[in-house]
Amino acid sequence: MNIKALFKLIPFAACVSLFSCAAPTTGNAGYGGNYSNADSGSQLTLEVTQNGNAANVDFSAADASGRGTAPDGQGKGQIASDGSLKFTFEDSFGNKGSGRLNQNGNKYLLKMDVTSTSDPRALSHYGERILKKK
Repeated sequence: MNIKALFKLIPFAACVSLFSCAAPTTGNAGYGGNYSNADSGSQLTLEVTQNGNAANVDFSAADASGRGTAPDGQGKGQIASDGSLKFTFEDSFGNKGSGRLNQNGNKYLLKMDVTSTSDPRALSHYGERILKKK
């Protein structure tokens, strides 16, 4: 390869290097996967599908006794600047709200708050929970 050809490649290589360094990253926030808890009162499962900083969430909840309400729902969110997953959701009872998932070691803190109540029978399934990733 001659010197002129080499000099023609330098701007191209610099451009490629610049764009690869400027590509967005997700940091350590890898929330994609399945989560669950099982306490004495209720069970909740959460599935997170993450694509970069964007995420879709699906959840279902039920009373451990098998009686009462069993809402499921979906939502969308993104990784926040603090590394948590923030999302909004709507459940099968028409309730709407916001949620946050934070990692703490091998456990995850899920907080779901209802901001618009359509059917209060499902409200007992929301609040704070400790989840484990499956």
